[in-house]
Amino acid sequence: MALPAQTWPCHNSSSCWDQPQTFRFSWVLGLLLVFLGGCSSDGSNENRSKEQNGADSGNVEESIPVGDQSREFPEVSFVFWNVENFFDDKVGHHHGTADVPYDRMFSQHPELFREKLDHLATVLLRDNNGRGPDIIGLAEVETQSRSVEALRDRLNQGLPANVRKYQHIQSRDPEGGRAIMTAVLSRIPLNGFRTTLWGKRLRILKTEVENPIPGKKTPLILVVSHWTSRVSDKDGDGRAKYGDQIHGQVRSILTSNPTADVLVCGDFNDNPDEPSVRTHLMAVEGSGDLTGVNLRNGALWNLFGNYRKDEPGTHYYSGHWFQFDQIAVSQGLLDGKGWGVVPDSQHVLRYPPNLSKKGHPQPFGSERHKGIRGASDHLPVGVKLRILPD
Repeated sequence: MALPAQTWPCHNSSSCWDQPQTFRFSWVLGLLLVFLGGCSSDGSNENRSKEQNGADSGNVEESIPVGDQSREFPEVSFVFWNVENFFDDKVGHHHGTADVPYDRMFSQHPELFREKLDHLATVLLRDNNGRGPDIIGLAEVETQSRSVEALRDRLNQGLPANVRKYQHIQSRDPEGGRAIMTAVLSRIPLNGFRTTLWGKRLRILKTEVENPIPGKKTPLILVVSHWTSRVSDKDGDGRAKYGDQIHGQVRSILTSNPTADVLVCGDFNDNPDEPSVRTHLMAVEGSGDLTGVNLRNGALWNLFGNYRKDEPGTHYYSGHWFQFDQIAVSQGLLDGKGWGVVPDSQHVLRYPPNLSKKGHPQPFGSERHKGIRGASDHLPVGVKLRILPD
């Protein structure tokens, strides 16, 4: 958790050292304790326990005074990405037939894990003018792993010296059929005590991004999800269940607070015009559809809702494009207060090494993969946000 801004009895750094010896000793001791706490092992059981109990995970590498944060984030870059079987380089002892090959591959070949990290980081660091996204939603991350921490560290290594580092991580293990989960990695503090899973054994992670403007309390309610695959859910009932679950929770939030700033994203495994998204999630095609009954029923505006079949999307399979990866927002992000969407800023990140010569997603693949390895079989989607006065 980021350190709060300090208030000192003097403002000149040299004169502060002229204070009584007891004050200097206490000040140095306090900094030493913070340093030791921040340098604990990323993959330790203690850090995992804190995360599961709602504390914000991640090393404290720097403290930027709260007063500087609003100047640092005039716009906030958000990206969601299904990072394709992102298992770490440690044995996870998983038993699922879909998990074992990747657990084995990365644990037995740590050089492949490093290559995966390099490819993911290369793509992400192309966003936001070389700064990387400020907030990253991730899907298909191995549960009980150090994958996100390793990505954080790799991104921080590649950042320009004057750019704020990534510190904050939230994730929860849904204990579903596969040993994968969704997660959030962020520069902006996340409220771990407001982080939870929506639904039993469902990959729906809800967290809150704190408002970095001093004195402003309006959070961004962020929902990162990964819906049931078409392989295991051919008739779509599972994806409809995901849509219903998220819609029910969002509607409850908006009934209590119609101006709440809610952003729902994920790999929905369906296109924007299919029933699980349009009817069950109630993610409408245009912002003009957020009126009347739709608005009262907690509808969201799907920023990728105008996708048309076989246009370039985010996933390519068997000769066809699919826009499985989407971002939808509540009316609160359009009202000119709190958090807001920058108009027409939604985009698909089409950067190498995650593009084939034909412009398709370039998967990293399994141990048996032949040829060039990319980063993921999905392309990331992003949007720019603004933080506005209340």
